[in-house]
Amino acid sequence: MSDKNKVIEINPTYIKYRRMWKENRWQFSGDLVRLTIKQNKYGLDNIEQYTLDTINRIIDENGGKWTEGYDYNNGILNTNNKKRIK
Repeated sequence: MSDKNKVIEINPTYIKYRRMWKENRWQFSGDLVRLTIKQNKYGLDNIEQYTLDTINRIIDENGGKWTEGYDYNNGILNTNNKKRIK
């Protein structure tokens, strides 16, 4: 199959949570907790279940390493992952 025939899937839910993982892990974690609690108490509709599955996919893609890629400096969260050259 040539590259011309490949289909690119744009997944807004994945994009949203992938960005949230990188930029706002507290909110990401909050959505995970909220959906998990709702799932255990009442169950989830199809969209909520898809969202929870997407969140878990992103966690798996990052090896479940919640603190990796984050630096705390004077109480300020820094997501700049650039390494300094010595």
